[in-house]
Amino acid sequence: IQRLKIEEKKRNPESKADLATLLARDRKANGRGGDAKTGGSITQGIASMLGYPGGGNQTTPPPTERELIETEIIKTLIESYFSIVRQNVTDNVPKSIMFFLVNYTKDRIQSSLVSALYKEENFKTLLSESESISEKRRQQTELLAVLRRSLDIVNEVRDFAV
Repeated sequence: IQRLKIEEKKRNPESKADLATLLARDRKANGRGGDAKTGGSITQGIASMLGYPGGGNQTTPPPTERELIETEIIKTLIESYFSIVRQNVTDNVPKSIMFFLVNYTKDRIQSSLVSALYKEENFKTLLSESESISEKRRQQTELLAVLRRSLDIVNEVRDFAV
């Protein structure tokens, strides 16, 4: 559109041609016109295929400047949307790959470790108590017995004093 406006200003600095006229002139200059020799415009061809009355014979008026601006806005919005979608896909694909890769690896390692852990020949070793823990338990049991005896003595003294 900008190119067409610049070319028109070069041709005729006083020109007040609207955007629709510029586009129509450009189509004719580039051989993309909607005449009978070229088989009509794409819009006319689609209209005739869909069975609209006079679809192949109708000449469509050139789009107004507002329609062209709205079309450009919609085109820009669609391009922005697809750019956002492309960025989201670009961001999410590596994340998804890593997620599935890590989960698969975690599951495989867990099953391997569980199978190694639950072998029957390891049960005696796994269920046995270490020497340090059994020694601590023996010491705590002795301490408990001493504390109970102390409590009994304190209770006897309290009951005797009354």
